[in-house]
Formats: sequence, structure tokens, C-alpha cells
Amino acid sequence: MRDAEGLRKLADFYINRTLLLEYARKTVAKNDTIVTNHNVRSVDEDVMYLTTLLKIEVQDKVHVTEEEVSAYMKKNKMASGTMARQEMESEQKNELMGTLVEKVRAGHEVKYFN
Repeated sequence: MRDAEGLRKLADFYINRTLLLEYARKTVAKNDTIVTNHNVRSVDEDVMYLTTLLKIEVQDKVHVTEEEVSAYMKKNKMASGTMARQEMESEQKNELMGTLVEKVRAGHEVKYFN
């Protein structure tokens, strides 16, 4: 965090979190079981909104078929189907998260100061 790049990454983290939380509060149902259970888990309500949003917008949209896993294993010369599936799911999650962040940042002008 001692250089401009580190400070920009830190700023992006907080900007993205704030925008994701704002979006979550607008789109996630207040009576969603994950949100309503926040007191049971002694977890901050904001965290539960973000968790629910990520479950809906990222986790629930990740789908990998056995055929895709087999093709991925062959292409990448992998012996483990479990590792191949994990890598594929991770790649899909990263793409979905990137798309979600782009979506919530759209319409917002972010300026960085040096």
C-alpha cells in the first residue's frame, strides 16, 4: 500500500464493496432467509446482504457439466476431475464477479486523486 497502485487497489476494494452493498440493499429481498438469519449468526447485516447478493449473482449461476470437465481435463492434461471442476468453477465465478462489479459501477463516475 506504499505506492499509487496499492492505494488504487485499496480504493477500488472499498468503492466496489460500497456499490455492491448499495445494489444488494436494492435487489435482495429483506425477508431472504440468509439476510434474516444475520442475528442468529452474530454477523453484520451488511455482510449478510453482500453474501446473499453473491450467492444469487455468482454462486447460483455457476454450472459445469461432466462433458465440460472431461474436455477441460483433456485440453489441460489434467488427471483429476475434482481439480478440473474447481478450476472451471473458479474461472466462472471470477467472470461473473467481474460482470457484477462492472454492472454496479456503471453509471458511477469514479475519480482517483494522487
